[in-house]
Amino acid sequence: MGAACSSPEDMAEEKYLEREKDQRLMDALNTHHEKHKSTVRILLLGAGECGKSTILKQMKILHKGGFTKEERDEQIGIIRSNTIDSMKQLILGCLDLQLAIEEKWEAFADDFLKIDNDRMLSLYERDMVISIWENSETIRAAVARRSDFYLLDSFRYFLDRVRVIFKPDYKPTNQDILQSRVATKGIVETKFVIADVPFVMYDVGGQRGQRKKWIHCFEGCRAIMFVASLSEYDQVLIEDPNKNRMIDSLTLFEGILSLVWFSFTPVILFLNKNDVFQEKIKVSELGRIFGDYHGGFDAKAGESPKILRVDFPSD
Repeated sequence: MGAACSSPEDMAEEKYLEREKDQRLMDALNTHHEKHKSTVRILLLGAGECGKSTILKQMKILHKGGFTKEERDEQIGIIRSNTIDSMKQLILGCLDLQLAIEEKWEAFADDFLKIDNDRMLSLYERDMVISIWENSETIRAAVARRSDFYLLDSFRYFLDRVRVIFKPDYKPTNQDILQSRVATKGIVETKFVIADVPFVMYDVGGQRGQRKKWIHCFEGCRAIMFVASLSEYDQVLIEDPNKNRMIDSLTLFEGILSLVWFSFTPVILFLNKNDVFQEKIKVSELGRIFGDYHGGFDAKAGESPKILRVDFPSD
C-alpha cells in the first residue's frame, strides 16, 4: 500500500487559499474598525427621571422615521399606567399633606388606590377621575404643593387627556410617547445617522450603585452628555427624602468629571425640562435651595443662562 502525498502544485494552491482567507479576514476587521472609528458614540448619563430616555425617543422621531406600530402598541399600557399612577400619587399626596378629599369623592379615592395600574379603566372610573381632576379643590391644593411629595412630571399632561387615553381604540401620539415614563433597565442603545455620520447613543439605567465597575467600558465614547432636570430643584430623592434631587445631580456630575477614563472626553451638560421649571418657579422659590438666586417667583429672571446653570461646574 503506497502513501499519498501532496504535489508541490497542491501545496502552493493551499498556501494561496490560506493567504486569501487571511486577507479577507483582515479586510473585514479593517472595515469593521474603520466603521467603528467613524461612528460617534455618545454616553448619556444623569440621575433618575432626568429625561435621558426622552432624548433617545426624540432622536428616534427626528432621525429614524419615528415609532413602529409595535412600539406604539407597547406604549399604550405604559401611558395608561402613568395616568393611573398620577392620580394615585395625587391622592396619596393629599393624605401625606393631611388634605381631606371632598366627601363625594372620598370613597372612590380610597378604592382607586387599590386598583392595578396596568388595566383599562371602566367608564365609571374614567369619569370619576376626570371629575376629581377637574373639580376637586383638595387636588388643586395638592398640586400647588407638589414639591412636598413624589409626582410624575407629566401628571398634568396625562390627566388632561384621560378621555382620549382610555378610549378602546386609543393610539398614542408622538407627544404621548415623549411624555411617558418607564424606568430604564440595563443598557439601551439607539443608532441613527445625521448627514451620513453614524451615531450611537447609550442610556445606562438601573446600575447606579455599581457605576464605577462598568463605566470604564465606555472609555472610547466620543462624548458624554450629562442630562440634568432643572425642575427638580425643590424635590427630594424617593430613596432618601433628606437629599435634594438637584444637589444629588450636581454631586453625580462632579463625580463623572473626576473619572480618569474621561479626562480628555468632551462633556455636554444638557439642562432638561425647562418647560416644567418655568411653571414651577412661579410658585416654588428657587432661592430656598440656591441662596445666590434673588429673583423670587419671577419666571423671566429664571430664564437667565447664569441662573439655569446654577452651580454645575463648567471646567
